[in-house]
Amino acid sequence: MEQRQNEEHIFRFFLYILSGGEESDPFRAVLYENPSRLITVLQQSVKSLQNSLLPATTESNSSSSPMLMIGAQQSPQQVPAPASTIDVTSSPTPMGVNSSSNLIAYQRYQIVRIVSILIKHDSNWLTNQTELIKSLKAIWLSNSFHVDHKENYQMDTKHWEEPRLLVKCLLNYLDHNQQDIELYFQLLRAFIGKYHCDFEFLRSFFADEMPKNFSIEWKRNAFLKFCDLFNSNQTKCTISDCTMEWSEELKAKILQYIIIPIFSYTFKNGENEKFLGPPLKDDSTANNQDSNLVSVFIDVLMKETTVIDSIAILVLQLGCLIVEHASNYIRPAQISENERVPRSKREKAEVRRLMSYAWPGINASKRQDS
Repeated sequence: MEQRQNEEHIFRFFLYILSGGEESDPFRAVLYENPSRLITVLQQSVKSLQNSLLPATTESNSSSSPMLMIGAQQSPQQVPAPASTIDVTSSPTPMGVNSSSNLIAYQRYQIVRIVSILIKHDSNWLTNQTELIKSLKAIWLSNSFHVDHKENYQMDTKHWEEPRLLVKCLLNYLDHNQQDIELYFQLLRAFIGKYHCDFEFLRSFFADEMPKNFSIEWKRNAFLKFCDLFNSNQTKCTISDCTMEWSEELKAKILQYIIIPIFSYTFKNGENEKFLGPPLKDDSTANNQDSNLVSVFIDVLMKETTVIDSIAILVLQLGCLIVEHASNYIRPAQISENERVPRSKREKAEVRRLMSYAWPGINASKRQDS
């Protein structure tokens, strides 16, 4: 059966067995105890995705891979499968294509589907599989993976759900590893462009579950991490060797789906000082200014004016939330109604920075209306 795993009816039968109740526990236990069978295929897929970004090379260049090689000169039927693995590389794929890259992509879909079933029956299993997590993350972070699922209209409709299943696997990992804030940010790539599958569950997660269930400390760290990344285009993944790209579109999605809902929810629940830190006072120093999220917001997000319109609009939206619900962080309460002089130079600078950032948009709006 292992050698015929690529045949559609065999794979459906395998999923049927794997998805069963207690009677299927012995079958799942084999994969729980020996996930190397799954890792092998995913690692080959990661290499294929990475190679797709490089200039075309001869098939012999990839023969050094420890994976089972499926060269362009061999049909899938001619490639022998090792008896000791569950390798899905030796029988015809139902996609109706002969290229090894499409066969590898089909095998990747199979493994993602299998992992999504395994985590349904044991939600704690994936968090301990370091190599498997590395491969799943590397696939999601690959531009080739996203381009293929957004622009490949010849893809079998059964495989449209692969990005959705992959996100569910990564969310399962994040349930036990909330400190991986950058991966939460990267999941928002699901909302850039148009996919064939539905990500409504992910939208609900960011809109409802994250603001309500995540700690104040995590929310502070998430905002500070975003500020650290705001002027970056690329960073190195801390868990795997892959590169994380931070496009302007992705930064806009982070503001829209994570940062603004976090601020809005904390303001609604009256947790301003706990979340933002202590308000600035006349004797504020640079050190305690850094612990004030409003100061960080003005110093980092409002410092850069050459951003795309969507980022500028969302930064202004966040600024409006702060002015409405935390104005004492920008301009301390006046001593009397007649006091109009700022109480500190710092306060004056805060107000000026806010007005300077918003003024071009206000001016353009007036010119358009006149």
